[in-house]
Amino acid sequence: MAREDKMLQMYSDGKAEALLGEILHKRQEMCKLAEQKGYTHKDTIVCSQELDELLNRYQRCLEQKQEDKRPFFTILPTSLAFSK
Repeated sequence: MAREDKMLQMYSDGKAEALLGEILHKRQEMCKLAEQKGYTHKDTIVCSQELDELLNRYQRCLEQKQEDKRPFFTILPTSLAFSK
C-alpha cells in the first residue's frame, strides 16, 4: 500500500483532526514565508503547493466518510433495481 493510501486510511478512520492540525500548521508556515520572502518566492510557492496537497487529502477523507455513510440501497447499481 502506498504511503499516501496509508495516510488516507488513517485519516478516514477518524483521524481527520490530525490532518486539520497539519493544515493549520502549514498555513501558518506559508503565511510566515510570504511575509518574509514575498508571495512569489519559490519557498512560499512550494509551501503553498504542500498546503494544497494537505487540503486535497482532507477533501478525499471527507468524501470517503460521506460515502461510508450512504445507505446500502443508494449504492446498488440501477441494473439491480426491482421491476414488475
